[in-house]
Amino acid sequence: MKRRLSRKSANLPPILARAKRAGIEIPTRFDDFVKRTNGNVDGGLFSVTADKASTFGLTADGARAIVPFLRLGDGSVVAFWATAGKLPIVHYDSERGAQVVGVDFDDFLARVALRKSRVPDIDEWDDPLVIVTVKPRPFGALAKAFTVFNQTHREIVLAP
Repeated sequence: MKRRLSRKSANLPPILARAKRAGIEIPTRFDDFVKRTNGNVDGGLFSVTADKASTFGLTADGARAIVPFLRLGDGSVVAFWATAGKLPIVHYDSERGAQVVGVDFDDFLARVALRKSRVPDIDEWDDPLVIVTVKPRPFGALAKAFTVFNQTHREIVLAP
């Protein structure tokens, strides 16, 4: 089945191309998210964009599993993480921290609506973005698996 996403944002094709290379299908509600935000919320506190995964200091193998879709005003990024047939949502903060922020895209959207996304720039929006109203699910083993993924796929930075 071919997906049709709103093409209002020039940044969508790179997101879709990265997703295709990662072998993932962007969730249906992503289009709702883009339409509701028009790619911009709260006067420019974020943009829907496909950042380079090198931003996170990941190896090439690690970068292939990460599909960034949201750049926040503080420099942090929210991304899809393609792992074991699942598509959790992850956050890389501006100081190289990383965490799971949604079991999947619907779970992430539910957390955003409740202002419990674990992403400060999103939780502090004046008006919460409500697209779905499902009960958030526990991260369980995903959080640990993502920690291991980042430890395994971080580039080594040598001190001068």
